[in-house]
Amino acid sequence: MKKSLQNLFVSSIISSVIFLVIGLLLFIRPESTISLISYIFGGLLVIIGTNSLINYYRGKDYVSTFEIVYGVLSIIGGLILIINPKAIASLIPLILGFWIVISSLIKLKYIDREKSSKSTIVLIITILMLILGIVLIFNPFEGAVFITKMIGLFLIIYSILDIVQSIMIKNDVKKVQKAVKKIKKNTKIIDEE
Repeated sequence: MKKSLQNLFVSSIISSVIFLVIGLLLFIRPESTISLISYIFGGLLVIIGTNSLINYYRGKDYVSTFEIVYGVLSIIGGLILIINPKAIASLIPLILGFWIVISSLIKLKYIDREKSSKSTIVLIITILMLILGIVLIFNPFEGAVFITKMIGLFLIIYSILDIVQSIMIKNDVKKVQKAVKKIKKNTKIIDEE
């Protein structure tokens, strides 16, 4: 349990730092960041599609006719992203919005249910993150550059809030673990008497 909580904390911090860097790039250099992301995803889709077509034409036993459809669609999608790099800008708000909403909903499970000021702050941060995610999903702003800047700003805010929240949750979990150890120790002493 302790190791899984530690892993959850580390992965949360790492993902927050990655989002912070992406947010800064999107806010400072929106056009070149959109183009770079589109070229990378487009190139990957072309490679995946080409691999699917090669597997199909090699006639491997496990390959179905779906492989040729998947390969052609992947290549077409990849070429669209490479030729028109701003096409991905319309997908970014949706993908990131869903990520933030899901992350916030998961963290709601770990919030301390006691009415302390710290748990109230964590709850407020989680609700703010949830609102940011919903705004990204349902309110795609006009213009790819403006969308990208706003996404960058939201990612920066989300990342900072997420790091603060993760640290607060980790501290709360440590307090609970110490209390449980103390109770077990006291119970053991009473049992021995």
